[in-house]
Amino acid sequence: MPELLDRIIGDPFRHLPFPDSPVGVEGLSGGGPVTTHATRADAGRVRLEPPRVGGVAVAVRVGRKVRLQYRRNMVPCTATGVVTTGPDDGLWIEVHSVERLQRRAAVRVPLQMDVEVSLPAPYGEDPEVILAVTENLSAGGALLRTTEELERGWSLRLRFVLPGDAEEFTMRARVVHTSADERRTQRRYRAGVEFLGLEHEDREYLVRYTLGRDRELRRRAVGLDPLPHPLPPPVPETWRNPHP
Repeated sequence: MPELLDRIIGDPFRHLPFPDSPVGVEGLSGGGPVTTHATRADAGRVRLEPPRVGGVAVAVRVGRKVRLQYRRNMVPCTATGVVTTGPDDGLWIEVHSVERLQRRAAVRVPLQMDVEVSLPAPYGEDPEVILAVTENLSAGGALLRTTEELERGWSLRLRFVLPGDAEEFTMRARVVHTSADERRTQRRYRAGVEFLGLEHEDREYLVRYTLGRDRELRRRAVGLDPLPHPLPPPVPETWRNPHP
C-alpha cells in the first residue's frame, strides 16, 4: 500500500522503535514472525532481546534479512535490515530502511464482523470459500480469525458488510502475516491481510469509517455518551459486488 506509506529518506533512524517497546520480527527462521522487544536503538542499529518460542531461543544467523514491525508514537512502522553482530549477545539489527503509515490512515479499531474469504485455487477451478471473523479493521487491512491456516503471500478475495451499512463489499487482499493461538479450539488461526487495488475514494471511505468508530470508542472509554453515529455515506460504485 505505497500510497499509505511515508518513506523516510532524510533521517530514518529517528523513527526506530523506543526502548522497551514490542517488536515483531519476520525472517529469522523458516517459521512465522516472532515477538520480542527493543532495548536500544542508535547509529542505525536496533538491539532486540533475543526472542524465544516455547522457552527455546530462536535460531539467529548473521547476515539474514529481516523485517521489523512496531509502533512509534502510536503510528505503525516497518523497518528492514540484516542481523549483525554487537557488543553483547543481544539480537542486533542493522537497519536499511524505515517506513511508517500515515497517522490518519493508521487508525486500527477493534471490530467483529463476518467475512467471506475466497482462497486461491488452481486455474479453472472454483475457489474454496471459508468464513472468517475480524478482530480489527483499518483503512489498509484487517486481522482475521479463521478455522483454517492461511499462508503468507496468498491472494484472497474478501466479501463483507460493515456494521451499520447495508451494502455488500468485495475487495482483493494479500496475507502479510499469520500466527496461531493453541489455547483456542475455534478459529485459532490469525491472518493479517492488506487490502489491494482500492481506489482513492474507496480507501477514504474506510478512513472515515474507522476514524468515526475510533472517536466513539474513545468517548465511551472516558464515560461520555457516544456521538450520534449516522450511517456512512453511500458506498462508492466500485465497492459494490458486481456479481451478487
